[in-house]
Amino acid sequence: MKTYLATVDSQEFRVSLGSDGSPSQINGREVSFSHVWLDRSRHHLHLLFDGRSYDMRIAERDGQVLVTHTGQKTACEVSEENAVPMRRRTTSPDSVPGRFIVTAPMPGLIVQVNVAPGAQVARGDRLVVIEAMKMENDVRSPADGQVIQVDVRAGDRVESGRQLIVIEP
Repeated sequence: MKTYLATVDSQEFRVSLGSDGSPSQINGREVSFSHVWLDRSRHHLHLLFDGRSYDMRIAERDGQVLVTHTGQKTACEVSEENAVPMRRRTTSPDSVPGRFIVTAPMPGLIVQVNVAPGAQVARGDRLVVIEAMKMENDVRSPADGQVIQVDVRAGDRVESGRQLIVIEP
């Protein structure tokens, strides 16, 4: 079962998606739903939930998921449950005001580095992918800015708290 935290209009939902026949849950309540991605894309979704039909458009912008249903857009923040506490620990201000040091949220293997020194990044951009306990975890940019230092490469093993990247606004 994979669990996500979704925030919609300041309200938080814990969504556990069942697999192998196990039921799904929202905030501990068992729910039944089915869905179909339309137009061969991941942008047009038809959802049948609690006997009601929903036709939605899905887009991602600035680290948020934008859901359009019946003409109304709603911004949602969605992350894997274990990524929320990690996100709070991945950045720390350096001794230089405005500079951010992005650190490893957990021990693991660097499987992908998506930036190089000099690259311009936006808040929420994926910087590094760390594999830990057979799961890939994204480390995202805490702010808009320029990458001034990259201290890891694919294949490196890192400990929790190790400096990965330095970003300057």
